[in-house]
Formats: sequence, structure tokens, C-alpha cells
Amino acid sequence: MRDRALFDLAIDSKLRGCGLVKMKIGSLVSGSAIRARSMVIQQKTGRPVQFEITADTRASQILLGHTKIENTVRYLGVDIDDALTLAETTEI
Repeated sequence: MRDRALFDLAIDSKLRGCGLVKMKIGSLVSGSAIRARSMVIQQKTGRPVQFEITADTRASQILLGHTKIENTVRYLGVDIDDALTLAETTEI
């Protein structure tokens, strides 16, 4: 599921792989909801890129794919409380 979420996000954002994996969860979520739009700074060019996060991408459950929440926290660069809140509101 994690790979599917990253794949969908890559298509939506059109970011290079290095920019995609350096995204922070705050760029994708607001509270407990996944944003409809996001903006990140491209690593290579330093330019801002704004993109829509489509409904299909929002439905691919970005926080899933790890067996331990600690791995998700480390991978995404979020606080454990934020990860738990988001995980609890995400339906499988």
C-alpha cells in the first residue's frame, strides 16, 4: 500500500524521486485530513511546485505499509502523536 501511495503521489506531483521521498507529512495533511492541494520546494531547482492531490491518491492511505508505527514515524519525519492520530482516522 505504501508503494501504491507513493506511486500515486509521484504522478500527482510530478516531482523527481529525491523530492518525493523528502516530502514531510505536513505538506500532505492538515489535521486529520489529507489536503486536496500541496506545495513543496523542488530539491534540484529550488523552485516551488504546487499540485493537486487527487481523490484516488488521498484514498491510497499514505501512512500505511509499515508493520510498526515507529518505522512510519521515522520514514515520514512526523511526531508519533501525529502519526497515531492520522492512523486512527484512516480506514483500511
